[in-house]
Amino acid sequence: MKKYALLGVCLLCVTVALLFFLRLSPEESASTNTATTAPSLAENLTDLEKDRVHTMVARMSLEEKVGQLFMVSFSGTTLSDDEAAWLAGEKVGGVILLGKNVSTREQSRALITDIHERASSGLAASLLVATDQEGGLVSRFTFFGPKERYAESAVATPDAAFALGKLRGTLLRELGVDINFSPVVDVATTPEDFMYERAVRGDAKTVAGLGAALIRGYREGGGTLPPDWNRRA
Repeated sequence: MKKYALLGVCLLCVTVALLFFLRLSPEESASTNTATTAPSLAENLTDLEKDRVHTMVARMSLEEKVGQLFMVSFSGTTLSDDEAAWLAGEKVGGVILLGKNVSTREQSRALITDIHERASSGLAASLLVATDQEGGLVSRFTFFGPKERYAESAVATPDAAFALGKLRGTLLRELGVDINFSPVVDVATTPEDFMYERAVRGDAKTVAGLGAALIRGYREGGGTLPPDWNRRA
């Protein structure tokens, strides 16, 4: 795919695959936005949606199922004909948008629409569009504004984390993004840690609580993680 300018990223998105093919435990707590665990995927899907997902997967060929494990990047702010054809032909599960793919709100929305219209044609499941909008140092959509770009490392309470996640999830959903690879829940305790400026701060228990609150905010604000099953099916 070198000549098509698609990078050899091909991330094996095990987390995404698990979201598609496994039912998570319904015993996971999903109470208030100050709880330390996020709701399970099963709690966010109706029985009809679960049946549609399993039916969709059952109809996939082995090639299509393998393709769901891959998420790739491409180089520009528009999708070329060759890139669209390759994405559809290789039956990949999704694309991740990075800073190099983003310029303005209108361009980002148009690009995501184009990905679905051309690269998803004929696929058993529509391509997922992902990003890693963490805020702070890693902000792909810089036009969102300062409130949304608040760094995860600066979030101090579960309520603040939930509010930030809800705002960010809403903005991402308005663009058409399905999945956000955030929060960063490395337990980074000193400035010498590689992820210190990007990760939620605190000990393991604090990081877990703040991270779970961010995820609940993402889900309530925009439906990111899990993706929009109505569009996928």
